[in-house]
Amino acid sequence: MASFRSSCANLLEWATACRRRKTAVAQPPAVDYVGSAVSCLVPKSSENRDTSEMCSAWTERAPRMTSEVFAIPYFADILGAACCEPYLLTRLSMTRRSLHNDISSADFAGRRTKELMKCGISGIQGCMTLEQIAVGMAVAKMCESPSKNRLYFPYGGGTDVVRSTRPLLAGAAALAERHPQLRIHADGHAGAGAPTSIAKMCSLSRCKVVTRELMARGLCSERLTSTGWGKKVAMVDPETEDHLWARAELFFRLGAKEFPCRQDYYDAVPESLRPRAEEPEEGEQQEASSSDEEPQGARLFGGRQMIPISAVLAHLRGQRDRAGEDEDEQESDEEESDDQADEVDDASERAGGSGEAARERLLDDVSD
Repeated sequence: MASFRSSCANLLEWATACRRRKTAVAQPPAVDYVGSAVSCLVPKSSENRDTSEMCSAWTERAPRMTSEVFAIPYFADILGAACCEPYLLTRLSMTRRSLHNDISSADFAGRRTKELMKCGISGIQGCMTLEQIAVGMAVAKMCESPSKNRLYFPYGGGTDVVRSTRPLLAGAAALAERHPQLRIHADGHAGAGAPTSIAKMCSLSRCKVVTRELMARGLCSERLTSTGWGKKVAMVDPETEDHLWARAELFFRLGAKEFPCRQDYYDAVPESLRPRAEEPEEGEQQEASSSDEEPQGARLFGGRQMIPISAVLAHLRGQRDRAGEDEDEQESDEEESDDQADEVDDASERAGGSGEAARERLLDDVSD
């Protein structure tokens, strides 16, 4: 199968060159034809024939042979079934209008999808164009790693992408560069143990980190969207350990197709509780407006710990109130001691004059 696929690729190169007449092709590559393909189209070498005459003959016959090759019934399907390489088939469709109409049709792509799925290729269900097939196969190859389509973050509010999952960012940027119509969506998550307000804010922060990383690799903001799920998905998926939900998941969208297929835990979240996707500019504006109106949280310890500002302010107010209460108690104790001293002096004066005189008389009595 691999050798025949290589032969088909060589044939496409030869047919394209002959069709465009940009290069002089002396002889087509050797191809092992199968099925209803005409084997007589491949010349047989002759030791008694002059090489220059053979090259000249093939140069003259090349345009006619190209037309004969393209005129073979179901020629596109024959190569498509044998090769199933979306990029090569797309190049072939550029050589002839009739081939372009056949290869670019949804039926042709649907047949290729079924054939690839029979060969064990996953992640391309429902593809209706060759480009969707190519993207689906590329995404499936990227998701062969243990982390799949996930970018992990440190548990506890961290917003730094774990180093072992960073190759996914480079692969996503390269795929987007190859397919200008491809859009990338990031879903941010947080563990079920996080407070609700902190989980939402943390998931949004992780989405923004992913967006900045992809924009730094050349993607424009119009091709990026994100959704901060908070802990909604983690709450309905008890099978996954909580620390593994400190992550963002990447999805690739081309037309109506999204790759890879979403897991069932997304469907488990009620429709009314699902957040809406945000554009990068919209997220930045929302963050700025929320920070102007009422600050929601503060990032401490190098971005690895997220705590609410309201909790910080409440803690400071509590310390201030406790300090005020201590001062009030100290002042009340001092006032109480002063009152007791005044009462003693008053009692002494009633008993026999001032307190000093009373003490002197007491000493005189003791000496006597």
